[in-house]
Parts: sequence; structure tokens; C-alpha cells
Amino acid sequence: MVFVRELSVFPDPETRAKMLNRKKSGAVGEIKFMFDIQINSVTLKKPGQGLEKDCTVSVLIERGSKHHINTTEKEAKVGSTGDAVIIIAETLNLEATMYQEASGTYQEKAGKLTVRKRKRGMMQSHVAIGQTSLPLHTFIEEGTQPIDRT
Repeated sequence: MVFVRELSVFPDPETRAKMLNRKKSGAVGEIKFMFDIQINSVTLKKPGQGLEKDCTVSVLIERGSKHHINTTEKEAKVGSTGDAVIIIAETLNLEATMYQEASGTYQEKAGKLTVRKRKRGMMQSHVAIGQTSLPLHTFIEEGTQPIDRT
């Protein structure tokens, strides 16, 4: 689930409203949003040889090279079906500046959600085992209601 909160507006709301009323192209304002990304669990369908027993997995969310946050590492449990279920139960907070067009829509900006496991024998090294894109602009346009993404 993703919850979106508006943090600050530049320019101020009154100036921004006047700018939005003008019929001109290009971004007319930048708005800081906080994306509260709730990760309950991750299911890896038949991970096969890529997931060893007693393997720890975490979720990393990135937006550009400067902005990244990750969950704590959790143990992956491979069930009888061959699927691995990882209970995360954490909320990650990603701050992003979004640019609003004169039409009221937001310029595209994407984040990346990566499921990764720790490399065996390495303290700080991980390898990606799953990945998806997070189109941040669509979370704002769809409203601040919870949105399920798989």
C-alpha cells in the first residue's frame, strides 16, 4: 500500500494557483511529497536455486542515486508449494519533489523497488532477486488513498 502526503509547496499555494490558471506549458511548481510505502509481505514464486535455506531478504526502494531506503533483513521461508514468503511488516518513507504541469498533472518520476538477498559470506553485499518500478506520479494522481501494487 502507498500513502501520499504533501509536505511543502514551492511556490506558495496562492502563487501556485495563479500559475496553474495560466495556459502555458512546462512545470509551474514543485511540491514535496512523502510516500509512505507499506510492505506487508513478499512472495517469490518458485525461486528455485536462487534462494538457499536460511537466506535473509530485504526490500530496497530507490529514487535516483541519492535517495534509497531499505527494510531490515527478514528470513525467507520456502513453503511446501516451492514459493518463498517473507513477512516484512514495515513502512518505508520516501521523500520526493514532484513537478506539476500547468494542466495539473505531474511530470513522470519513478522509483524502483528491489527485493534482494544477502550474498553468502559477505557482510555488506546483496544481489537482486526481484524488481519492480514505482511510478510515483501516478500515486499522486490516483489520490492519497491506499493503493495495492504487486
